[in-house]
Parts: sequence; structure tokens; C-alpha cells
Amino acid sequence: MVGTRLCSLEARETLEDFYAKSNIEVGGLDDALNAEIRCLEMGFEVTCLSMRLGESCGESARSAFVTVVRRLRGVMESQCEGGPSALKTKFYNYMEVDDERMNKFKETFELFRRKR
Repeated sequence: MVGTRLCSLEARETLEDFYAKSNIEVGGLDDALNAEIRCLEMGFEVTCLSMRLGESCGESARSAFVTVVRRLRGVMESQCEGGPSALKTKFYNYMEVDDERMNKFKETFELFRRKR
């Protein structure tokens, strides 16, 4: 799947740049920060996939994909803490995307939020 590889690459490049510019040490000793980083990476990649699917197949396909992700939420939410985080907020501020794309990122990241 070309889209999957492209999204993995885009996520890795974008987030590495974000971490470098934000002076965030990935893989450091802070377990909570490492968990947030994994969540951010997973959320970015899923968002990228949903947007590529929407661009190729239309908004209905993107919406169906988001619905499937929502139903798989239990598998993914164990990776992510609940509520907004400083890291996520910092990442949103780092992203230079239009409002529509930002809303798609936020929608997908919300799916990964663990309920308390």
C-alpha cells in the first residue's frame, strides 16, 4: 500500500522536525512523555491515511475509515492518555495547515484519547 508507506514516512519526517524544533528528546527516560509521543505518531499516521483515502475515494470513504478506527478504539486507546496534553497542543501550534486539515487531525487524535 503506497499510501501507508507515504503516511509512515510523512509522519516520521514531520514529527522528527517537530521534536527537533521543540527540543523534545524522543526515547528519553520519561515514560509518560514516551507514551504521548507514540500516541501522537499513531494519530498522525491514521490522520494521514484518512485524508489520502478521502482525496482518492471521496469524503464518504474517509468517513467510513474514521468509523472503522472509532470502532477499533479499544485496541488503540491503551496507548494514549485522556484529555488534551501540552505535547498535542504544541504539535497543533507547530502544524502549518488550513483549518479543514487541522480539524481532521483533531478529529482523529480525539479517537485515540483514553477515557478516564
